Amino acid sequence: MAGGDDQDILVRAAGLILDGEADRALSLLGQAFAATPTRTDLLDLMAEAHARLGRLGSVLCCRQAAAAIEASPDNRAKLAMALHDCSRLADAKATAQAAIDAAGGELYAAETVLALVAVAEGRHDAAEATYRRLIDSHPERAQAFGHFGILLWSLGRADEAEAALTRCLELEPGMNVAAAALGLIRLSRGMFADGWSFYRRRHVSARPHPPARHLPKRLNGQTILVETEQGLGDELFFLRFAAPLAARGARVLYRPSPKLAALAGRLTVLAGTVGPDERPKADHHVWLGDLPWLLDADSPLPSLTLAPLPDRVEAMQARLAAFSTRPLIGVTWRAGLQLVGRLSKALSAEGLATALAPVEADIVVLQRAPHEGEIDRFAAALGRPVLDLSDANDDLEDMLAALSLLDRQVAVSNTNIHLAALLGKPASLLLPHPPEFRWMDQGEESPWFPGIRLYRQEAGGTWRPALAALTADLTGQAHQSDRLAAAIALKDQGRLAEAEGECRALLAQAPDDPNALHLLAAIMLSDRRPGEAVAPLKRLARLAPSADVWRFLGQALAAVQLPDEAVAPLRKALELAPSHPGLGHLLASILMEAGRTEEALDQARTVGATAIEGTCLHLLGRSAEAVPLLRKALSVPDANTDKSLNSLAQALYALERYDEAEAAWAECLKRNPGNHRARGSLAMMLLALGRLAEGWDHYRYRHTALGRPGIPVRPLPERLDGYDVLVVREQGLGDELFLMRFVERLAARGANLTYVPGPKLAPIAARLPFLARTADGTSKITANIGIWAGDLPWLLAEPGPLPPITLKPLPERVEQARARLAAFGPPPYVGVTWRAGIAGFNKLSKDIAPGLLAAALRGIDARIVVLQRGPGQGEIDAFAAALGREVLDCSDANDDLEAMTALLSLLERQVAVSNTNVHLAASLGRPVEVLVPRPPEFRWLVTGERSPWFPACRVYRQAADGDWSRALASLSTGLTKPLNPLCG
Repeated sequence: MAGGDDQDILVRAAGLILDGEADRALSLLGQAFAATPTRTDLLDLMAEAHARLGRLGSVLCCRQAAAAIEASPDNRAKLAMALHDCSRLADAKATAQAAIDAAGGELYAAETVLALVAVAEGRHDAAEATYRRLIDSHPERAQAFGHFGILLWSLGRADEAEAALTRCLELEPGMNVAAAALGLIRLSRGMFADGWSFYRRRHVSARPHPPARHLPKRLNGQTILVETEQGLGDELFFLRFAAPLAARGARVLYRPSPKLAALAGRLTVLAGTVGPDERPKADHHVWLGDLPWLLDADSPLPSLTLAPLPDRVEAMQARLAAFSTRPLIGVTWRAGLQLVGRLSKALSAEGLATALAPVEADIVVLQRAPHEGEIDRFAAALGRPVLDLSDANDDLEDMLAALSLLDRQVAVSNTNIHLAALLGKPASLLLPHPPEFRWMDQGEESPWFPGIRLYRQEAGGTWRPALAALTADLTGQAHQSDRLAAAIALKDQGRLAEAEGECRALLAQAPDDPNALHLLAAIMLSDRRPGEAVAPLKRLARLAPSADVWRFLGQALAAVQLPDEAVAPLRKALELAPSHPGLGHLLASILMEAGRTEEALDQARTVGATAIEGTCLHLLGRSAEAVPLLRKALSVPDANTDKSLNSLAQALYALERYDEAEAAWAECLKRNPGNHRARGSLAMMLLALGRLAEGWDHYRYRHTALGRPGIPVRPLPERLDGYDVLVVREQGLGDELFLMRFVERLAARGANLTYVPGPKLAPIAARLPFLARTADGTSKITANIGIWAGDLPWLLAEPGPLPPITLKPLPERVEQARARLAAFGPPPYVGVTWRAGIAGFNKLSKDIAPGLLAAALRGIDARIVVLQRGPGQGEIDAFAAALGREVLDCSDANDDLEAMTALLSLLERQVAVSNTNVHLAASLGRPVEVLVPRPPEFRWLVTGERSPWFPACRVYRQAADGDWSRALASLSTGLTKPLNPLCG
């Protein structure tokens, strides 16, 4: 085709699309594309036409074809948006990221898709961060303001949403999706005329464009054909506007959805209904949702009325009578669509059942499409049988009859609430936050639905106050509800102690009140007392198990360092709420914290938690596999970016890519200076690299200094004569012994030292000459300065390395140890330890297979003394078998460090991974052959056969791939030379 013809086709097709004739546009574009099947501009317009017709699958096909013809960043971004619109979120995310990468790191349209995917996945913080960044970098672009406003609205932040949407429309007045969202906000605030004006700009697939003129005040004899749109609930709601339309003299024809056709045919305000393929003559052709604006409505209207069919009532009466003669309440706990950009209304079935348990009525389940086992779980939580009437949703005449016979409905907003309004029946409506516009943004009743009592979800997401009020109203115990409401108000005001007092008073009267138990736990969690929250949450889990209760219990247990115990509640929460956003990620994270890394890896892969998957691979020693996954996770910014950067840095450190690791930690701390785990890890690497001053500087921020009043900011003076200084130990025994060299340096400055040791080290610490006294941590201590031992290297401005302190064993203990060794055989003696440290997330674990170590020691001429703390069942026997001879089990000496010190003083040497006994031997001046895993503890540095911190120790390093064979061969060669008893 000639260039002019091409342009003419594009212009004509665009015009047809704007005029609502998308099908004709597609015919024209299809012919042109058949002639030139490489034209991506034609595919763009075809995609737009299909979008106007609501054909998302066809839009996707067009975008895929365009990207295949020309894989430009823009085409990839458009494809990513189409994938998102088809709910293919993982593909959308990957395609958007590929578009950004192809564009060199920034692409507005693709970043918008990443934000939309984050919204769909429930990662609202990440989406908000992306939108704010896009707005900052492109303040002239309306799209980000619009999407951001819609996100804020969905989060219940209506004021912020209104501001963002208003700005969007200032920049691009034609952005209808933003206008429609703004209309819903205005309607929910009672600004009806303004709200309907904006609302008419919502997307309606078959409508050419929003209406531009109101209908005449009189329509005598004119036929109005009204087209349905949206869901059944909206259809029933908007049909009330047919009444003023008929009152203007119009003959109203209505094309209902198939499911509503029978009911609509009986509405007296309608002159008739038409089928889906009928094309009647009409003076005006309008869409149902436009009626309020077309009629210039500025106030709420009552619902239409409709009586059920007598024969249906009779049949339903028999069904209900066979179940119960008590009052009957119909319940629905879930409605709406779980789709991108759609409102969903749901609460826990078990939570609702618990709230209804005290009510003197029997329950009829009206839930449409209940999940497998869901009604059984509801009945179990209720404590009595229920009638499953969910099948009545398939025939609205049956449902209308059933509702006419029920005493009340308790439900989230759904079709059956609108049917109850047709009948004038009372209902209790559980309203999620933010609410649909028709329920208004506040109040206990909506002007659109008089007689329906509203119970609103809290902005934070909890249903507990609403359910408590519901229970109180339905049981006639409003005074209890008032007291609970007062406690909730006190909590919301930050008056936690008073709120807790009210809660405890409620529980004194009713110890099993689930609402009071839930609030008490919430207060404790808000007050950062998760340990105290565990008991009420466990009680609540027995009384009223729900996904939220199990989740909170799991989080509380994890917060008090009981991640292994937290796993079971979180698994139960996930069983009850498999689609809960973030719950699967949380379980993966807690499994990782518990050291159950393989399980964490499986869970992370199940839920697509890329960052956790990468971290697990690193913890499993597969750091090379972890790095690309962690980089991929970082390509989608979210609230946990700093944690992903910390994991990436640790993996790079394990791979000995020190410069890259340092850069990753620097970026992590730039994003979150308060990430003390990351700063502590950076400190460990810097110390291991021998950059001691820098390392100790960062080490001040370690997260392990629990109970420390603050991070030190000023070094100590050169002299401390006359000062009473209290030094508090921290971390494990090995660290305590290592840091004691700095305590000795502190004493050299003239300080009068009181030291608080760990209980196991207390007897030895009491004999150290540089300590004035030791304390057990319970006695009252007066001091000018309080210091945590780990801060001393920085406070003293003496980064080291310093030699170990000197210890001397007690003579009587030495004689006891000598006798024990002599009974085993003559010297020389070699002590062995193959495992130390604590396995788990962010914990250093040092181990070598005992069989490997035994094989390496088989050729040495010495008696082997096992010093392993907490050996596994049969482990020592297996070690002896691999060694080929008997060993002396002295593992019990780990329980008494005076006994261990004496024993170590008599050994020719130790062969061990780094552990407490290595530190004791260093202070005794005894040699140790230290097996150092990768990455090493900082005190053993990253290279070298010796550490300046431990001059008497020789280092044997694990290979980068985890292999010990070379280190063990070197160890075996060195030890096969004759050992001289008691020679270093």
